[in-house]
Amino acid sequence: MPDLEDAIRRHSERARKDAAQLASFDALRLNLGTSDVRENVLLEASTWQSIEGEAEMRGRPIWGVDLGATAAMSAIAGYWPETGRLDVISAFPTEPDLRDRGLRDGVGDLYVQGWKRGELLTLGGATVDVAELVREALLRFGAPRAIAADRWREGELRDALKAVGVPVAALELRGQGFKDGAEDVRSFRTAALEGRLKPTPSLVLTAAISEARTVADPAGNEKLAKSSQGGRRLRAKDDAAAAGILAVAVGSRKHAGSRRNGVYLGKIG
Repeated sequence: MPDLEDAIRRHSERARKDAAQLASFDALRLNLGTSDVRENVLLEASTWQSIEGEAEMRGRPIWGVDLGATAAMSAIAGYWPETGRLDVISAFPTEPDLRDRGLRDGVGDLYVQGWKRGELLTLGGATVDVAELVREALLRFGAPRAIAADRWREGELRDALKAVGVPVAALELRGQGFKDGAEDVRSFRTAALEGRLKPTPSLVLTAAISEARTVADPAGNEKLAKSSQGGRRLRAKDDAAAAGILAVAVGSRKHAGSRRNGVYLGKIG
């Protein structure tokens, strides 16, 4: 069974590069199983540092959208499958101010520094103005080939896309359970470990990756943890990471599909 042997070998190589892949390899390939709930990082810090860098904006990006609840952070990621570039723009409402938020969330002046670097915006009053966030993403990233988002605040996102002039037909909704969530986390990790992801250096995105935790089912499928699942802090801000996962996962699949259909979109690297 050469195809299975090749899949196991590639999974083994990813597990060797990043410890976050070990539990999945043990469960899926060695049939060792996992605990019902356990703590695990999305990516090891050393892995993330090794792939950060600059890449071109070549072709049309895939957007990933994560809208926070009420006063929470919201984020839109842009991923260019042809080069692996990943950019994320995040936003908080203006109330309370970023300095007070940083103290409340235990991150010091991270939000203020992110605002100074243009990575974090303040939009709206008590809630983030979604249309303004979409408009800013359109200015920075360009028109998307597709938009990946979860079903939370779907109506607001659709209204914002229409208001800004982004085709709603490009929207692809993803569930946050183990079915879609595990597939997206797996795709994100695979892109990172196979050289198809080049995140632009960002304080806010790096902090989000460090906060992101996954939770596994008994079969070893991992999805991004929510609230306090998997040891995640209730006030942890991993919204930028969630947006990035959506963009990279959907972008990777669409890019692979285009190449299988004979449409070569460029070489990453």
